Amino acid sequence: MAIPILMYHSVADEGPGPVSLKPDTFRDQLAVLSDAGARGITLSEYVTAHRANHALPRGSVVLTFDDAYRDFEEDVFPLLEAYGWRATVFVPILPVDDDRPWDCGDGHARPLMTWQAIGELASRGIEFAAHSMSHTDLTALDAADAREEIVASGERLYERTGRVAEGFAPPRGRLTPALRREISMHYGWCAGTRMNAADQHSDLFDLPRIEMWYFRNIERWRRYVSQGWTPYFALRRALRAVGSRLRP
Repeated sequence: MAIPILMYHSVADEGPGPVSLKPDTFRDQLAVLSDAGARGITLSEYVTAHRANHALPRGSVVLTFDDAYRDFEEDVFPLLEAYGWRATVFVPILPVDDDRPWDCGDGHARPLMTWQAIGELASRGIEFAAHSMSHTDLTALDAADAREEIVASGERLYERTGRVAEGFAPPRGRLTPALRREISMHYGWCAGTRMNAADQHSDLFDLPRIEMWYFRNIERWRRYVSQGWTPYFALRRALRAVGSRLRP
């Protein structure tokens, strides 16, 4: 059975482009899922079932949030808690260490969670996974520097939270076969950005995710949730694949 792994970043009114989704839109997306009988789980829960070839409960969905924005703590987590859902958050270590508004590259700085908040939410069922040390494009680094970004980020998460980082997500989803091999030596899975639902054939070290910025139109989202595949989804998937091939 295909399982959607949803990809979010910031949930806030401020900021341009796909890094930020308006809170009302996010709430509507969750409501559509809830109405369809969905149940939010962590990415590690999905991977555990995948490896054991165990079927997950019908309606299982994974919600992931890149970059550990503070609005996850303030606005997202209370909604997830109300639904009784869990989620996975990817943490860029050095930007969180800086404890100041951070610009991920879209020209708009946003505050990130503190380590205290991350530790508190980890104790309440949220999974935190590694997202490199500096949020640098790993494909632009030599092998030694890329390895440091990959390995040290998991080590630092453990130091800060006392919990093992089970998985990793490369900044901007940029991977090579060599990077996948390196990641597989230190983590149990890796989340990518190829747009598709995950199934039994998915590569656990390049797991596809669905960019939820594309589903700001709630009716389009409702149709996808009810049908599992729509012409709009197929179009977005194709355009995303073309964009990935063209980018440097």
